[in-house]
Amino acid sequence: MRTGQSFFIPSQGPKQDSIDTGLQWLLSQQCPEKMVVFCGVSNAESICCSAGAKSFFKELVKKREITIPNVQGRIILATPLKLPYHFDGAVLAIHLPDADLEKIDAIPGSFDVFFVPWLETEGDAWKRRWGATDFSTGQKIASAVVAATPELDSILHSSCAPDLHHPSDYNGIIDTLSALHQSRKMPPPADISEFLKRNGWDFESADKVAEIAAKIAAGRVVRKR
Repeated sequence: MRTGQSFFIPSQGPKQDSIDTGLQWLLSQQCPEKMVVFCGVSNAESICCSAGAKSFFKELVKKREITIPNVQGRIILATPLKLPYHFDGAVLAIHLPDADLEKIDAIPGSFDVFFVPWLETEGDAWKRRWGATDFSTGQKIASAVVAATPELDSILHSSCAPDLHHPSDYNGIIDTLSALHQSRKMPPPADISEFLKRNGWDFESADKVAEIAAKIAAGRVVRKR
């Protein structure tokens, strides 16, 4: 999971001012690496914004990256299907659904994110995860960090690696979750996933552990490898 600050601007639909504010924020960041993330390239081409921002996005779509002479850096265009494996700097995320915000959070590195939603409630879980700041008021959203418990720690340490790639780790997770269920101490699956992600786990594997936990809690059989 990334580190860094998180910002958002309350917005709904094609609001020109919100896009312009987000772009101004990105351009003002004094870091050599910047990134704009759209759902798809077509969204970058058709977005409703000022003439100046429209010209910028048009150039970004054409070149896929723009050099920033004053800080000797660059701004790159990305989509949720094509994100860097590691990133440091600043990210402007425009009109992304919750699942795509999750993909950005999964990128290792230290970078700040400015989110412009399409729907009013979009990104609510993301805001709580980071205690994100409302850019228009400076107010922070109450953070919803999952506190460590003996049960969550036992799940975290039942795997040698921060993922489920090795059969022994996969089986160890099943054993631990089964024991917690039998003792009626199984944490909520959403808490398990969030806790693992905050402790360095691969996001896909963390979600899989939560899925396994939900199945075991429902009395379903989960086969070992």
